[in-house]
Amino acid sequence: FMLSEKDGRDYADDLFYALVRLNEFKSEPDFWIVPSERVSKILATSYRKFRENHHNDTRIRKIPIKLTGGISSYYPKDWEQEMQKYYKNTSGLK
Repeated sequence: FMLSEKDGRDYADDLFYALVRLNEFKSEPDFWIVPSERVSKILATSYRKFRENHHNDTRIRKIPIKLTGGISSYYPKDWEQEMQKYYKNTSGLK
């Protein structure tokens, strides 16, 4: 999912990101409800690692569900497992 540099700075206890995959409207959408504090921290950390690898500055930030290719080194090893706990999880919204 594509986000912006602002998303790596701003968070609040009552702010959540709903990351939605529409599945080409052929099946029910998949969604992940992620607290903004977690989004902010992972975007800041992954972008710092991205820049350490001598990449050019960009305002785009990414938050993947599955780690593929070269981006896997920018995220925690258990990232996919962590994202599973947010899958269709609306309990934090109550």
